[in-house]
Amino acid sequence: TIQAGGDGIQSNEDQDPSKGYVFIGDGTFQITAASDGIQAESTLQISGGSFHVTTGGGSSNAPQRVPSDAFSPWEQQPEQEASSSTDSAKGLKAGTAIEISGGVFQLDTFDDAVHSNGTLHVTGGEFTISTGDDGFHSDGELTISDGTVQIDSSYEGIEGMQITISGGEITLKSSDDGLNSAGGSDETSAVPQDRFWDQANADCWIRITGGTLQVDAGGDGLDSNGGLYVDGGCVF
Repeated sequence: TIQAGGDGIQSNEDQDPSKGYVFIGDGTFQITAASDGIQAESTLQISGGSFHVTTGGGSSNAPQRVPSDAFSPWEQQPEQEASSSTDSAKGLKAGTAIEISGGVFQLDTFDDAVHSNGTLHVTGGEFTISTGDDGFHSDGELTISDGTVQIDSSYEGIEGMQITISGGEITLKSSDDGLNSAGGSDETSAVPQDRFWDQANADCWIRITGGTLQVDAGGDGLDSNGGLYVDGGCVF
């Protein structure tokens, strides 16, 4: 049981690429943190356990965000209050990669629930998420091949450079896009970004080959700045 004024669990070695990681194989974790719940400078790997994580006072504490489609490219989205442009109050965060193969997660986060500055791979686990920003976010490749994901509230449900869904049961609700494939970093995501004004990018895509995906979006359901491929699965 962790009550933290900063990060709940942190590994911040950034000089040695073989360090700075967090690995959790099992256990029960109740984390309430002002900043990130679990943060790894390099890789965060979780294969089992039970996690109840609240960050930044929870999703109800996040500023109200207006869907991006409400603005023309030449208009500016109104400035919204955030604790700081550099504050990070994410649930699970890693600088290089997140790999989750099992576990039960209840995440109530001010900022992104699961955030990787590199790649994000989910091959199992059960997620119940309420977030003031993205449910899952990756600056690079984001894949979901198995597991159960329920995102009850988010700004954007799943966002990554390349999104591949090949399995699992995913239900999400977002005030803006359900799935968004867009380039660029979202590190200061507590402050509105201009990411939704990006032009088409051949490096971006959404590919769905399996699983069940149910999207209830205030903005676009599936939004790709590059390619969109549906080769299988069931999409609502």
